[in-house]
Amino acid sequence: MSTSKPKQVAPGVSAVTSKEFFASMNIRIAALVSLFSLIVALPIGILAGGRLEVQSMDALRTLQLELTNLAATQVEQPLKLGFSGTVEKRLNYVIDRAGDSFAWTKVIKSDGVVMADLGTLDDSAKATLEAEAAKALETGEFYASADGFSLVQPVTSKKGKIRGVLVMVWDPAPVQAKVTGALIRDALIALGLMVVSLGICFAILKRSLGNPMAQLVKALERIDSGKYDTRLSLSSRRDELGRMARRILTLQDTLRTGQQASQQREADQTELAHAIDLLRTGLGQLADQNLSARIEHRLSGTYEPLRADFNSAIASIAQAMDKVLGTAGQILTRSSNIESGAGNLNDRIQSQSETLEQISGALTQLTASVSAAAEGATHVNDLAHRAVTDARDNEQVVEKAIAAMTEIEESAGKIETIIAVIDDIAFQTNLLALNAGVEAARAGQAGAGFAVVASEVRALAQRTTDAATEVKALITNATSHIQNGVEEVNNTGAALTHVIASLGEISSRIEASAASFAHDSQKLSQLTGDLSELGQTTSNNATILQGQVSDVEALRGDAGSLNALVGEFSFGDAVPHSIDDTRDAA
Repeated sequence: MSTSKPKQVAPGVSAVTSKEFFASMNIRIAALVSLFSLIVALPIGILAGGRLEVQSMDALRTLQLELTNLAATQVEQPLKLGFSGTVEKRLNYVIDRAGDSFAWTKVIKSDGVVMADLGTLDDSAKATLEAEAAKALETGEFYASADGFSLVQPVTSKKGKIRGVLVMVWDPAPVQAKVTGALIRDALIALGLMVVSLGICFAILKRSLGNPMAQLVKALERIDSGKYDTRLSLSSRRDELGRMARRILTLQDTLRTGQQASQQREADQTELAHAIDLLRTGLGQLADQNLSARIEHRLSGTYEPLRADFNSAIASIAQAMDKVLGTAGQILTRSSNIESGAGNLNDRIQSQSETLEQISGALTQLTASVSAAAEGATHVNDLAHRAVTDARDNEQVVEKAIAAMTEIEESAGKIETIIAVIDDIAFQTNLLALNAGVEAARAGQAGAGFAVVASEVRALAQRTTDAATEVKALITNATSHIQNGVEEVNNTGAALTHVIASLGEISSRIEASAASFAHDSQKLSQLTGDLSELGQTTSNNATILQGQVSDVEALRGDAGSLNALVGEFSFGDAVPHSIDDTRDAA
């Protein structure tokens, strides 16, 4: 927007070409005034000149007639006396008074004697006038030519007697020349006055119309060139030019306002185009996966918040991608740890499953042994009853009983060994469950399922421990009974005499032992079922763990893909944490 001081248009007209000068309104108006003046003055001048010429000719004729009459009067007496010298003298007096208009004169006496012949005239005219003079001498009549400048005047006495004739020829050319000269002089004077009037009119028009119009034209030229700061002194006038000046000033104000608005629009459009170019460049860099792109050039006006929002958005995206990359690295690291821990847990579960199968097989054998022991106890009981009757008859039966009781004692020892193994397995299972719970706690939300499984395995191991302890107690009790029976049999063998007395007591004890063996066999069968169920559960847990290991591997692959995808972005100085760094931190 222009802030320069408005310029005052000079009152004068700037230098123009001759073509522009003659095309000026001042010249045209002056020419029109002159033309109308000529149109009015020329006919008047022509009419006045013609009338003046006619009047001058009429006056000349009248004067020449008077002079002719005066000459006739002057020469009448000398003509009477016949004094030719006097006649010429008096004619010269009249001729001198006539001036340059005299042409020729001739005085003829009544008897035909020429008294005077002055001036020059062509012969034909002379002959004509001499003939008219001869007639005038005869008739005494006055003669005047058609133009009135050739006169034949009879010279008569007071009494009317013809003394002679006076022929007088006047030349109107000098008078006409003077009249024409005067007319020309007057015309030139009038033309000069007209030129002066035209100059005065031009000066007045230039001052009152030309200069104001020049100001208006100059103002319009400046308006046409885009300058709306012209001041017009004509705005105070009350005529049409003043109204035009005020209208031009109003137009300047309107155009200045429009120019300012246009300049503002152009500036706004320039800023908008600049902002769009910067945003297009930034978005292009963002499309090229460059998250370090920023709009560094400050924008003006309302576009500066747009730049700040764009930079803030890019920074937020870069931070989010940094966090995504770090999270992906953590997921990859933790999934690797989970995968490794799950693999170890799977191996342990499989080992535990195999151990449980072995324990189950051992318990089956133990159950069979206990069943066999129960059957043996029943058989011993039968033998004891038979021994009551046959003890005295067959000592070998006692020896067989002693051998059977020894075998029972050995089986009880084996059962205690198996119970110890079961207890150790339960302890190992409990320890494995505890380790699995710790690993699940480290895995966080992803290890929640493992925590539940570890808790169930731990509870199952605890129940196994409790059952093994109970079985061990029963086996210990049974072993104590068996040892008592062996001692009794040995005592019986040592003192056969006391056997028969004690057979009733031995029979009852053997019967109790048989019942205890049956009970132990039932407990072992139940323990075997529980161990089978535990083995099945462990197998199912291994299957579930294998599926979770596969999910963890898939999660690790997705985390690697996410890391590779985020790694394609350029962060500039804000380089995100790599997966290796995250893994080392983990």
